[in-house]
Amino acid sequence: MHTRTVRVDAYRRDDGHWDLEAELVDVKPHDVPLQSGVRKGGDAMHEMRLRVTVDGDFNVVDAIAVSDSVPYPGYCEAIVGDYDKLVGLNLVRGFRAGLRERLGERDGCTHLTELAQSLPTAAVQAFAGDQRRQQEMERQANGHGPRPFQIDRCHALRSDGPAVQLYYPAWYRSAQGTSAPRARPASAGSRAADLRSPATPAPADSAASREEQP
Repeated sequence: MHTRTVRVDAYRRDDGHWDLEAELVDVKPHDVPLQSGVRKGGDAMHEMRLRVTVDGDFNVVDAIAVSDSVPYPGYCEAIVGDYDKLVGLNLVRGFRAGLRERLGERDGCTHLTELAQSLPTAAVQAFAGDQRRQQEMERQANGHGPRPFQIDRCHALRSDGPAVQLYYPAWYRSAQGTSAPRARPASAGSRAADLRSPATPAPADSAASREEQP
């Protein structure tokens, strides 16, 4: 009854900056009556793009938004110029709070602001493929420079958790404030076995589940 597509493409520029181009498209297979008229099935209800340019430290140095399909033509797209307010924010330090402050609710477009929220993790993934950035991240993991931003950003990478103790030992902080022996992650096979009922043997040809770090 409804399909939403969100896509983010990242490009490294010749000047060393990065362009992140994000797109959101909402489509329904049936006609939809709106106050502004009927939107035909298959035509986009929302089609919006947001491009931000960031430097090597994730600072937003340029931003532009476009709304090609909206439910209230002539009104929704009037706000796109305000998305240059993203300039000056940092994607990995307080970005979402700054986004809400500058472009939240009545001060922005719900869908463009939602689209902007996908940029931080997309930028991190883009930077992770850059050799110079990989070297910097390796230094940070070993305790040189600022703490890796992803620590304490999710349950797996809590600073007092076993994953940080294993992969970022320089930044590990136990709950008691003391170091503890490094923990080894459980094997994929043992994790899968824990989920099965004791009365149900595992199929001989079943594959062990794997988990990937995003």
